[in-house]
Amino acid sequence: MCLNGKQRDKSNYGWKNKMKKIKSALALLIVFLLLFSSLSQTVFAATYIRKGSRGDEVKRVQQRLYDLGYPVGTIDGIAGNGTINALVLFQKNNDLEADGIAGPKTLEIMFSGVAGETQDTNEQAESRTNVIDNSGQSDSPTSIMATLRVGSKGHPVTLLQSRLNELGYSTGYPDGTFGPKTFNAVMTFQRVNNLYVDGVVGPSTIAKLFGNAAVGKPEGQSNISSTATGEAIVAFAKQYLGTPYTYGGNGPKSFDCSGFTCFVFKNFNVSLPRVAANQRSVGYEVAKADLIPGDLILFTSPSSGSSIGHVGIYIGNGEFIHASSGSTMSVTISSLNSADYTKRFVTARRVIS
Repeated sequence: MCLNGKQRDKSNYGWKNKMKKIKSALALLIVFLLLFSSLSQTVFAATYIRKGSRGDEVKRVQQRLYDLGYPVGTIDGIAGNGTINALVLFQKNNDLEADGIAGPKTLEIMFSGVAGETQDTNEQAESRTNVIDNSGQSDSPTSIMATLRVGSKGHPVTLLQSRLNELGYSTGYPDGTFGPKTFNAVMTFQRVNNLYVDGVVGPSTIAKLFGNAAVGKPEGQSNISSTATGEAIVAFAKQYLGTPYTYGGNGPKSFDCSGFTCFVFKNFNVSLPRVAANQRSVGYEVAKADLIPGDLILFTSPSSGSSIGHVGIYIGNGEFIHASSGSTMSVTISSLNSADYTKRFVTARRVIS
């Protein structure tokens, strides 16, 4: 059958119209695929995460790194040293440029099914003891650590714990909290390396610890432990010197005497009765001549005669720390051998061993 002119024109028009619709559909499909591809490459809308970045995107990256086994520290939405260190290690493990910046390529790999989990290698240990700044240069921990002591928290403490563990001074899992185990390990390190033994990580200890001349713990030698926990308790308690005395105060902004001892010992997972007189029942009695740091010292109150009404913590050298309702009205250090406290002394209790 032959088509006349009008029929051919109509047929051509229909064919052209169909092609036009097909082209439009293809164009829409291409746009959709491009958008989908872009979204699949990064869920962060071209955001670059680097040191100092903040927000939900940072928190998602921290959570992902944590899920993959990288030590990011606190998942707080702030790209600090811990996050950047973990990011650099992730980039190294996945053959990416280790610049500490989470750009599209890093994020694409990180949130894909091929992201490599962390490896417990020397490289990882090294990465934990360095901090990357915005330029990608690494700084020695000696330049990024402030003085650390019992009660300190955060990434610098994690670096400290990791380094001590590497040298054989066990702190347990590096959790970023400077507690009794870390204190004991620091004191042992200081003793072995001929440093002043006080359990405080200052410039000299930091320089030695992260230097090439650091001496590891000799075989068979245990961490200082007989009095180290007591020393840690004292170091923690001293942080609150000058804190106001308030009757019924539980801390940390104000204390009464038993509230102070409860607060301090609670930090070391030791629960004490809230009333001073009842603290006489904990631990075991020790003679005044045998006191060591961390022992509880109980006294009568000035107005109660023979009843226990005051408590403090022995810190050594004949002194104790306590929340005083006397002239200072604050946490202070007093002499156990003063006339007043010699007269009022009742007993001492060793709570830790």
